[in-house]
Amino acid sequence: MEELRSTFLNRITHARASTLRVGSTPSPAAFFLPGVLKSFVSLHPNVHPTLRTAYPEAIRAMVLNGEVDVAVTTIAPAHPEIIEEPIASEEIIAVVSAKHALASKKRLTESELAKVPFIMNTEGHITDRIKKLGLHLNVVMWCESIDLIKTAVQAGLGVGLFYRGSAEAGLRQGYFKALEMPRLKDIKIACYVIYRKGIRLSPNLLSFLSLIRRSSKA
Repeated sequence: MEELRSTFLNRITHARASTLRVGSTPSPAAFFLPGVLKSFVSLHPNVHPTLRTAYPEAIRAMVLNGEVDVAVTTIAPAHPEIIEEPIASEEIIAVVSAKHALASKKRLTESELAKVPFIMNTEGHITDRIKKLGLHLNVVMWCESIDLIKTAVQAGLGVGLFYRGSAEAGLRQGYFKALEMPRLKDIKIACYVIYRKGIRLSPNLLSFLSLIRRSSKA
């Protein structure tokens, strides 16, 4: 019986040592975390991370409830039981399909914002910041995820607003075109890495945090 108990406990310890549970709000999951996770897996081939995405309130709850070991979010949770570290600042850009009629333009004027079609996220930091700036956009479609917005923009349905990192591949490959837009440069979105105060920082978690900090300085 004691041998079975020992074997069971060893398996639990091994399972915990071979996993890393990561949470993220949608945008960092698209532009920031893939490179970090790639480096992590290269360093730890026997560790199998899981990535869960949700909006900031849900991510904060996951951290507090122990559902994830660490998370990246665009809104600091400001909770006494959560440690938060600023790790990056990302600009917002307006993007349109390279095949769209607007692709011939370099910039949008403030008067055009109420006329050209925009595709926006139903909620999220970008949407909140646009509202706070008092910009009135002609939103023709609301989407629940960045991937859906990208698909709609690529299909030529209108202009999308993205963190630069999440649109970089499309700009580089030529199927997206960036447009200058009034006051958009006023928006800088900070990203934070967060984890529960008082938890044991496992070797996997310490390695992941080190990679995130290094990546933010690159």
